[in-house]
Amino acid sequence: MDSERLAVKKTGCRLFAAVCSLILLPSIAVWSQSGGSQGEVLGAPLETKAMAEAENKIKDVQKNIDAVSAVVYQRKKNQLLKNEIATEGTIILKRPNLLHWEVKKPEPLTIIVDGKIMWVYHPDVKEAQKYILSEQFIARQTMEFFSSAMAMSLEEIGKRFDIAAYNPNDSLIFEMRPKSSMAAKYLTAIYIWYKDGEGVPYKFEVIDKNGNSTVTELRDIVLNPSINASAFHFDIPKGVTITNIENEGAGY
Repeated sequence: MDSERLAVKKTGCRLFAAVCSLILLPSIAVWSQSGGSQGEVLGAPLETKAMAEAENKIKDVQKNIDAVSAVVYQRKKNQLLKNEIATEGTIILKRPNLLHWEVKKPEPLTIIVDGKIMWVYHPDVKEAQKYILSEQFIARQTMEFFSSAMAMSLEEIGKRFDIAAYNPNDSLIFEMRPKSSMAAKYLTAIYIWYKDGEGVPYKFEVIDKNGNSTVTELRDIVLNPSINASAFHFDIPKGVTITNIENEGAGY
């Protein structure tokens, strides 16, 4: 297994290392009021009143959203790797804490959350990992992060992050930096992009403490699609090994 293939597998296992070790481009991508990783000029942050008004607009749209499906494109750069890792797949989110993420390229990977347990399945090597959300910090934070995409609450997010908002080019961008020292061990910042008048973000960027980051884009977004309940249930395929069976609730 070469270094890039191993990196993809570790990315899936660790689940977005930084509030989610699956959502993570390089730290050259540290944002400021004058620009960001995409070369976009953000301008001055919104004042408190304007940020609250922007949040309320998003909440009004989200009231009618129970589930979301989308095509996911992700680009990850790591300072230890020569080449960028690009992934493609599909994602389904459903309130309150249900997730089905199917990565198709470059290697198959499935992440399923049924509300209590997160499964990470690697069909090519017939391995899977099981994470109990209530006991595994990163898995729990990952799911809470995704759930917030359909239920914006700056009050709740503000308990864990310092928040700023920007409004360049008809987009609303939220910048979140962790307050806790534990989260700061993994995470430097998260950026979330919304288009004006829409209730589901179309892009995320997560930057870890080492300056590595991942940009995740959602395209072909469908609101309230018809979903089979089995999408959030994982049946362990025959011959698959659970590699963390004695350690499913351990770690951060």
